[in-house]
Amino acid sequence: MNTLVDPVARREIVERLGRLTPEAPARFGTLTAPRMVTHLIDSVRMMLDEIPGLGTGRPIMSWPPIKQLIIYLLPIPKARIRTAPQLLATMPTELAADVARFDELLERWATATRIATTHPLLGSMTRASWGVFGYRHFEHHLRQFGV
Repeated sequence: MNTLVDPVARREIVERLGRLTPEAPARFGTLTAPRMVTHLIDSVRMMLDEIPGLGTGRPIMSWPPIKQLIIYLLPIPKARIRTAPQLLATMPTELAADVARFDELLERWATATRIATTHPLLGSMTRASWGVFGYRHFEHHLRQFGV
């Protein structure tokens, strides 16, 4: 299973983001390509525990059998899912600069001694669970724009 813990998987995500153009049309959802990149930046900032006030999990979603299904098996829905406003806080600048910032944050997460221990919906998270769920989340958005 692909995970952000693996440097090859991280590099693949960043290389695919590098092929994105600002005008790339979304195959589903409402984000623009530049907005999607900044959403991913905010997602890594969440994984680094740099965004306060996101919550510590919802009871049904953080129940271990459900949580494991979400992290490892269930596809991420293409329908609009409401995300926390904090995960849409960063505004796009120049696409290449935003991709570079994402890359820097992702590499910092990979080597950080302190990362977030909770997800706002899924509750407690380990580096391993963040790695798999983060990869799947980023892959979902890359597919959204065909890269």
